[in-house]
Amino acid sequence: MPSKKPTKKTGDEKGIVKEITGILKEKRKINVDDPRDEIYNSILVHLRGPGVHDEMLVIDWNSLFDKNACPVCKEKMYLAEKRYKCNKCGFVITQKLFEKAKKNNENEIKVNEKSKEIYEKLKKQKLSEKKIREIYQKAMKRL
Repeated sequence: MPSKKPTKKTGDEKGIVKEITGILKEKRKINVDDPRDEIYNSILVHLRGPGVHDEMLVIDWNSLFDKNACPVCKEKMYLAEKRYKCNKCGFVITQKLFEKAKKNNENEIKVNEKSKEIYEKLKKQKLSEKKIREIYQKAMKRL
């Protein structure tokens, strides 16, 4: 009895699952010891004092890293003596932390773009949302 050859679609799905698994691993790596967490906590301490948690605080990371906009008051931050400092509100981030968080942010943007490309590729194949979810679930099981 002849063995069944995998269909092109099955082979494509396996490749896509593998690709998505790789993206999910990259995302996980980015989020481990994310330096943006330290900046977030510094902002909370600056705004509200130590030990405060704020679910409503949203930081525009792109403005911070692209425009050097202060995450507290949105004014421009300036680099002086290895620290980015806001002259308006006094918020400070070390240059080392700023650069590390900026690199992490750039990596996350790249990974999100890859993820979006895969999603668009699956949509072009006219796969249902249900099928796309199944593919992502398979990828997550491989982690």
